[in-house]
Amino acid sequence: MKRILLFSALLLTLTLSACSNDLMISERILTDEESILISNSGGGSADHFEIIGQIPNDYELYFMIEQYEKGEFIQNKIAENPVNLDTEDRTVSFAVNTYGDEGEIVFGSPGGAMKIEAIKLQGGSSSAKTFEGKNPIKPDEPVYLAYWYSESGDTMLGADGELEDIKSRELSYLFKAELKKK
Repeated sequence: MKRILLFSALLLTLTLSACSNDLMISERILTDEESILISNSGGGSADHFEIIGQIPNDYELYFMIEQYEKGEFIQNKIAENPVNLDTEDRTVSFAVNTYGDEGEIVFGSPGGAMKIEAIKLQGGSSSAKTFEGKNPIKPDEPVYLAYWYSESGDTMLGADGELEDIKSRELSYLFKAELKKK
């Protein structure tokens, strides 16, 4: 009898957590086939994310790219339209493509790609996702997903992953999601 009660409680817990309407974002691990297809298309350096759940009524989900220079906030580039979750494809991506001193930031969504001109310094650069697994998206609380930074010197000091350290670099871009009131 105890086993039946324990099994029933476990099943109920799993069912309720699966039916949750909480809005989350998770890293999207590509299959080998998807990775090859994207790499052959010239987009192999992107970080991919998947949106899980529903957007609450009276809110819109936006993706933005923040730019910092030596710790100073420069600008916020916002995708022109909020994300529409009525589509089956809930994958978004962030990439920085560089060519010598120039480059572009690419935000990909089911609605298409937004490209922003980016500056690249002569030294090195680094990029990464800012989290693993799933992350909740709550109203007016930005969720940082990935970053890219560039330095002009031969060495890059500091610890990757710490948000304030990333912002303090010579040049950095941070990719974030934010749930905003309509």
